[in-house]
Amino acid sequence: MHPLQLLLDLHSNTPFDHLVRRLLVQSLECGDRQTAGHTMHAFSFSILLSYYLPQVALLAWGFTGLVALSRVVLGLHYPTDVFAGALLGSTMSLLSLILFALATM
Repeated sequence: MHPLQLLLDLHSNTPFDHLVRRLLVQSLECGDRQTAGHTMHAFSFSILLSYYLPQVALLAWGFTGLVALSRVVLGLHYPTDVFAGALLGSTMSLLSLILFALATM
């Protein structure tokens, strides 16, 4: 049983609970694969923050690691989904830094 299912079973059986259970739990179990958006944003944020404020880089990357790990531990994404999100977020933020540097030359 999915951890989210256990949490939802603690509440009463109102129509809203049935809707949430149907939308959240069944979508997690049907095998839909998608890039981990939280991880993508966390990696992008950490790269940009590390560039502009290097004194808080360690804290930012610790946060990013926890976000990425939580996606897999909670069963919301496969590790490959998290990797794809990290790769996409890193690529976009590095590309934006490069384009900004070229534009300000």
